[in-house]
Amino acid sequence: MFPLFSIILALSIALSYPAVVKEPVPPDILGTAAVVLLVGVLSRVLLSRAARRVLLSPESDAEPLLRLASLFRPGIVIAYGGIVYQLHWPAIVDTLGIEHWVLVDEFIVLLPFVLMLMLVIDATGRAEQRLELHDFTPGAYLSFQLRQFLLPIAPVLFFLLTIDLLAYGTYRGVIWVSELTILVSVYPFLRWISVAVMLLFLYFLMPFLLKWSFKAKSLPAGPLRDRLDAFSRREKFRARDILLWPTGGNVLNAAVIGIAGRFRYVLMTDALVDELSEEEVEAVFAHEVGHARNHHMLLFFFFTLAYGLLTYLILENLPPGVMATFSNPEVAQLIFGLVGFVLWFFIVFGFVSRRFEQQADVYGALAIGRVHGETDRPAEAHPFVRALTGLAQQMGEVRESKGWRHFPIRERVSFIIDFLKDDRVRQSYRRRMRILLIFFVGTLVALWAAAAATVPAQLREGKLTHVRARSSWYESRGERLRALLIQREYLEQMISEDPDPHRKKAYQLQDLLGVGAATPLQASDFLTELSTTYMAVLGPAASRKALSEALRVNQEFRSMVMCLAAGDPVTGWMRQGLVRETAMKTVILLTLLGDALEREGRPIGARLAFLDAWSALPADHPDRKFLRERIERLEAGL
Repeated sequence: MFPLFSIILALSIALSYPAVVKEPVPPDILGTAAVVLLVGVLSRVLLSRAARRVLLSPESDAEPLLRLASLFRPGIVIAYGGIVYQLHWPAIVDTLGIEHWVLVDEFIVLLPFVLMLMLVIDATGRAEQRLELHDFTPGAYLSFQLRQFLLPIAPVLFFLLTIDLLAYGTYRGVIWVSELTILVSVYPFLRWISVAVMLLFLYFLMPFLLKWSFKAKSLPAGPLRDRLDAFSRREKFRARDILLWPTGGNVLNAAVIGIAGRFRYVLMTDALVDELSEEEVEAVFAHEVGHARNHHMLLFFFFTLAYGLLTYLILENLPPGVMATFSNPEVAQLIFGLVGFVLWFFIVFGFVSRRFEQQADVYGALAIGRVHGETDRPAEAHPFVRALTGLAQQMGEVRESKGWRHFPIRERVSFIIDFLKDDRVRQSYRRRMRILLIFFVGTLVALWAAAAATVPAQLREGKLTHVRARSSWYESRGERLRALLIQREYLEQMISEDPDPHRKKAYQLQDLLGVGAATPLQASDFLTELSTTYMAVLGPAASRKALSEALRVNQEFRSMVMCLAAGDPVTGWMRQGLVRETAMKTVILLTLLGDALEREGRPIGARLAFLDAWSALPADHPDRKFLRERIERLEAGL
């Protein structure tokens, strides 16, 4: 779990940098390089000395060295925090101008952390090699360990890639990407739905990704493969393949990955296949089948969704101003999120995961009994018990240690023996699992219901924000007409839902659009005419005459301004501003007229209005493309 937590912590440190450091500061590149080098030298020297002490003292074991190696990893996160906050390494992105490069900016920001991690892994591998804890070469050990990081880090990379692609599409002006980004940013519930969809996609993709990362191959044909295939058929278990995971004989493990049969693999390491008998390997395989038959992968997916829903509900229901009480609300929210992550996954998820492992043990023991008729054999001699005992002997002191996701093997063996012997243990176990499942499903349903209850309010309250965000984006691209029509549609909906006096609505629209604000044309008659024009567009078919009249008056006003411009005492920039603003006003009115005619089924008149508006714009104006699209669409329908 440390790889996932360390990467999330490192990313959180990097992402919080803009909130902590308000003013731009140049990065200290030499200082960053010095810290990375120092971590590498310290890890190499200290771990090498620890290995030498173990070799010189026959009575000692490798536990102190392993403990020292484990201390270096949180030390890396602390060192990276200093690199970010004190040496301002994230500012390198602005220095290099790569803020819009997909995943490159994140990789550069995380590069010191990755380099320190690689140096510590390399030092650990060399020290362990001296103690003959493995037979990897240094390069092979580093490669093997980094590939193990892929399983916990893949979700983070996938989410970062998705976010970066959306950001890049918005930066490049891809309309559908920008519209989607705006929609997700306005409505929080869409963000969590998007995360759920991406997570589900990743669950189906992960088996193939891990097969490639672990360089796993299909378990060769032979007696063991035949035995496992026969077990699968009898238990009606489906998997895409049974894979052999090459570890150089250094890892004793097995795993099932994937939710559904066609997207599921069972992996077993070469050491497990070589060190255990076929009967014991089958028992381990039965345990992994137990995970699949009890739908643990699917339940883990919903468990992760429950964490997201809980976080979403907490953030949505925080009293206003709670975060504002902190000196730095962004950092406070980040810290709360990390604390919640640790509590949820290390405590709650760990508790549930240990029960799921126990459930898989029970399934494995019962399945072996069904397949081979072992019901009359003493519990201590049961193949599943022997397999667990064999694992414990191969793994040494791990037998006595309590894992985050597993009970100690000694406890697992003792429980299975008691389960097979005593009906009261079986009844108690089944009762506990039913209670756990009911509580799990009930909690998930309650969270979904609470989250769904927030959607209507978000849709209602986010409508105006959505219109503002969309129109602002198009305005930033210079597409004033497209922004105008977006706002007009919103106004039309407002009027249909709440028929207040039209001037109030018109002024709300004017506030959205900003037409006439901060320009030479700020007179009240301009706002009155604009309001009347918009109301005319949104009215019945007869309002077309009022719109045409407003357009005629506007053209006369433009001519009057141009005549006055030749001899009045106003400055040149003011005179040009008047002409430019009134010309744009004409284009706006023509566009509104064309849109009204098109909506009323008058394509010929609409085409002429759009064509006049298109002709009135300069050749390089961004709105000409939008008008050309409308004209071509109308011409295609004639």
